[in-house]
Amino acid sequence: SRSLVETLALDAKDGRFVATGADDGFILLWDGFSLDPISRIAGHKSWVLSLRFDASCTLLASASKDGEVSLWQFPSLECRQVFKLGSAAQALCFLPAAAEGSPQAQDTNQES
Repeated sequence: SRSLVETLALDAKDGRFVATGADDGFILLWDGFSLDPISRIAGHKSWVLSLRFDASCTLLASASKDGEVSLWQFPSLECRQVFKLGSAAQALCFLPAAAEGSPQAQDTNQES
């Protein structure tokens, strides 16, 4: 059966890579020029809702309906860290300060 693509991310460094996330929990990595598939990662237990490459294209973040955000070392695609959130993350971003220290997850939906 075919999966439904929910999100995609373009490598902003040089456009060489495209990542797509689907309703089956898999993340697919594509060649950004030929659009040939490169890798398939069993990333999550539920729908992948958001993907984002960091500016240097050394990390790929994925968020899922299962309430987890995963950081993947790029291009090895080894899972570096998993954040367990209370609910699904709809969007991801990398903050400049995060590159200098430990990765952090922030829930912007919580009231202060």
